[in-house]
Formats: sequence, structure tokens, C-alpha cells
Amino acid sequence: MRFRFALIAVAALSAMVATGLVGAAAVASATSFPGSYTCRGGDLASGDFTSIPSGTYVTITVAGVCNVQANAVIRVIGNLTVMPGAVFDA
Repeated sequence: MRFRFALIAVAALSAMVATGLVGAAAVASATSFPGSYTCRGGDLASGDFTSIPSGTYVTITVAGVCNVQANAVIRVIGNLTVMPGAVFDA
């Protein structure tokens, strides 16, 4: 009888721990820190710009001929860097 009670208690505890771990993983992914973004490409001579899409970024590096996508909302938590020879039209 004691063995059966202990087995049920262990099974219940395991289920609670597993549920907690799944919940914690979901919260961690929902609050994960945004990534960095590098904009490359485009051609200034032809007026062909590569657009940076809406989003929240740790950093943005402009390494090409880039602009902000129409009606975009961009949040940069860290730095916006425009590399030598690159163009950024905001």
C-alpha cells in the first residue's frame, strides 16, 4: 500500500515538474532578446535600396544601400552602425 502511494506521489510530482518546465520554456521564448540585423545589398546608382523591416533589434548594421521599409516601426536597443561606403536613408 505504501509503495502504491509513493508511486502515485512520484507520478504527480513528475507531472507538476514537467508542466512547470514547459511553462518556463514558453515564457523564456516569449521574452527572448531580439537579434541583430545586417542590411546588405542595394545599388545607389540605380536607386535600388534594400529595406529594413519593422522589428526590435539589439543592433542594426548597414553595410549596403539601405532604407526603412514604408510604414515600418523599428526599435534599436543598442547601436545603429553605418559602415564606411554604405548608405542609410531614413
